[in-house]
Amino acid sequence: MRRVRHASVEPARVGWVLAGGGARGPYEIGVLDYLFDRVAAELRRPLPIDVVCGTSIGAIHACGLAASADDPGTAVRAFADQWTSLKIEDVIHVDKRRAFNMLRALLGHPPRKASSDANRGGILDTRPLEALLTARLDFRRITDQIRSGRLQAASVSATNVATGRTTVFFQRGGKAPALQPWGRTSAIPVTLGAGHVMASSAIPFLFPSVGIKGEMYCDGSLRQHVPLSPARRLGAEAIVVVNPRALPVDDGVAAGPPRQKLFPGPLFLLGKTLNALTLDRVDGDIQQLELINRLLSAGERRFGSTFVQQLNEELAQAGGAPIGAIPLLQIQASEDIGKMSAEYVRSRQFRARHGSFIENRFTRMARGDTANEADFLSYLLFDGGFARQLIDLGRRDAQRKHDEIMAFFGAQGERSVPRRGGLRWSGRRRCPGSPPAPRTGPPPIARSLPR
Repeated sequence: MRRVRHASVEPARVGWVLAGGGARGPYEIGVLDYLFDRVAAELRRPLPIDVVCGTSIGAIHACGLAASADDPGTAVRAFADQWTSLKIEDVIHVDKRRAFNMLRALLGHPPRKASSDANRGGILDTRPLEALLTARLDFRRITDQIRSGRLQAASVSATNVATGRTTVFFQRGGKAPALQPWGRTSAIPVTLGAGHVMASSAIPFLFPSVGIKGEMYCDGSLRQHVPLSPARRLGAEAIVVVNPRALPVDDGVAAGPPRQKLFPGPLFLLGKTLNALTLDRVDGDIQQLELINRLLSAGERRFGSTFVQQLNEELAQAGGAPIGAIPLLQIQASEDIGKMSAEYVRSRQFRARHGSFIENRFTRMARGDTANEADFLSYLLFDGGFARQLIDLGRRDAQRKHDEIMAFFGAQGERSVPRRGGLRWSGRRRCPGSPPAPRTGPPPIARSLPR
């Protein structure tokens, strides 16, 4: 690789944003597997991992990706093995005491036989999920990757229960770019650990909130009005978004009477509420980013190539942060995962089991009012067979966008962004620390996740 001395340009930093969605998470693993396997092989170079941000179940994947920035493909395959080996009863444990106390609280009564976490809310016991997906994840490797220069920063988002404000727990290196203003979002520098991940994953009413230094936190999707902002503020200049929410389809056909009968169902409404809380906000922020990109592009066409520079000069005089176009690659589900979950639970494969209590409840849910759109069910279906379907869907969706993906990473490999000092690398993009240094033993994620 040939180096060309230059005083002010370096390759663009690429940020990865992984959305939430509970048991829909394996979809993200399918997408990432295709990217780090097929796309990286075709480009003949590792994909850059400069900034990694996650929310809810995406926070678990983000920390795994950050911890294995030197070997992401192996980490993703290990996650795939872990997801496909899950059994519902290994993950979903109903805490009867907590559920009873929550019902009493809704009726205005104090909790009975309160445990130390009785006031945290949530009817499910998250300890099995924590043990399966995070307890052995080597968070120390995130620090190692940042120190080596392979990774610039990582973050997970949570919601502060007391204030209702978004809190971004982030970890970054000393050589990372200066932070942009966070606005009303609370940003806390930390050494990321399992507590931050579980706080981000705590879906209200289902999973109990998590205490961190005297403050209670729950799912980061609730107030993350701009889910892409942590990646941008941590220095990402191009963004990859992986989202298990299906693209909205408007076929122009009004909902008929059979569909309208679904609306009163409480589980149907709860599923739609979870969609609005944990997934829909990504769409709004992406639309905002795309609008800014179009406006800046139109300004350059109309007023010349110095338009953005002059605009930022005016913003600087007013004390504002600079803006710029941010290339965006978005991959999201092509199928309704809620419907997929109902079809899976009604399948012969699922019904052939000697059903546990939870599996029998899921079967009832799939046969009830939510049979056609079991969004609520899809958040809790931590089942290896269903996970395998979602991983396959993620791979297919990434394959459908293969040309767009290749163009995106090809452009970032050649694109240079002005900075203070540094080198300009011609040809392929230089990934700090590549190739990875030899090491002994299995990779950090692979050794922690049972096969």
